[in-house]
Amino acid sequence: MSDSIEKRASEILRHLGLKLPDATVEYEHVLAMHKFVIRQARLIYSLTVPEWMLQRDALEELKRAIAPVIDRVVLGAAPHRIWVGVWAAHSTV
Repeated sequence: MSDSIEKRASEILRHLGLKLPDATVEYEHVLAMHKFVIRQARLIYSLTVPEWMLQRDALEELKRAIAPVIDRVVLGAAPHRIWVGVWAAHSTV
């Protein structure tokens, strides 16, 4: 994993933390996938971003791609599997 990919993943983690101050956000990198697990109240959301997207897309584009997940968490919407582009939000509760 290159420094630029690691930096973008860190920026996404920071962005999620700023937008979701009441949530706990965890990050893990497995093979070519970057997974962000968001826990708020009793809900768990999972956001997976492929490495190629971190490499290709500008940070602002990545933020726009994850905005629907942030909106769902803020609204307290029940998480379920949603695919928009390359991300998914779902519940394990």
